Amino acid sequence: MDSTQSTAHRGCLFFDQKYAQIQQFENFQKFESDQFIICFNVTGHQAFSLPKSPFGGFFTDNANKTDLLRFYENVENSLKNLGVNEIYITQPQSVYRSIPKGWMKDIGFNVEQTEIGHYLPLKGDLINRIHQMERRKLKTSKTYYVSQEGHENLAEIHQFLSVCRKHQDLNINVTLESLQSQVESFPNQYRIFSARKDAELMSAVIMNAATENIAYYFLPGTLPKFKKFSPMVGLIGHIYRDYQNEGFEYIDFGISSVDEVPQRSLITFKEHMGGIRNERITYFKQLTE
Repeated sequence: MDSTQSTAHRGCLFFDQKYAQIQQFENFQKFESDQFIICFNVTGHQAFSLPKSPFGGFFTDNANKTDLLRFYENVENSLKNLGVNEIYITQPQSVYRSIPKGWMKDIGFNVEQTEIGHYLPLKGDLINRIHQMERRKLKTSKTYYVSQEGHENLAEIHQFLSVCRKHQDLNINVTLESLQSQVESFPNQYRIFSARKDAELMSAVIMNAATENIAYYFLPGTLPKFKKFSPMVGLIGHIYRDYQNEGFEYIDFGISSVDEVPQRSLITFKEHMGGIRNERITYFKQLTE
């Protein structure tokens, strides 16, 4: 990966100043030491780590709890000086370089929300990880064409994914303008993959390199009329090989809920594709005077 286009400290895309500018945060605050980094958007009396991102939270380089306590004391005091009295932190899944769950309690945080997430280790052949039903589907993927799309096709892909969301009575959670800005700012970290049949889009997904070793399954979608072909199975097979060959260790499949309601069919699909169930937890702390 081109170091001139890589993200900031410890390689987390969502902590980059350019990314914050694209998200138009009201008051972006980054706190870092030799061991830790955490970022917030401060809105009024509330601090969020991080809104408009899959997660925020503490990233660490092999620090201990004593280091965290010292670091967090400085963070909290700084936020208090900004008028903050409520802090929300969404920690990533456990495969990231984040802190142990128990440490959040030690610094006074309580669980606000727990969501089901999945990650896929990029180790060995995917065929050995997936359910036998998906194995059969993977073998029939030759009936359509899977490839990586150029960034110049972003508008077409965004429109396609918007239509896919509408079929689910959902709205796409990122505008084309914001997505274009993200891709232009971090061209080496965003990739578009598609499955087409006779040039018609069946399925597509936008991936980003959340860190130097974890690819995030950002925006997937499949048209209902092509569900019988299960093109996302072939698409994930292609993505798996692509990132594995580049030395990535995991695909983060993200969460499987809408407004905190679990999407059971999506959970089943991710687990059939070898996804390992995990948690993405949002913590809350009320500050006192």
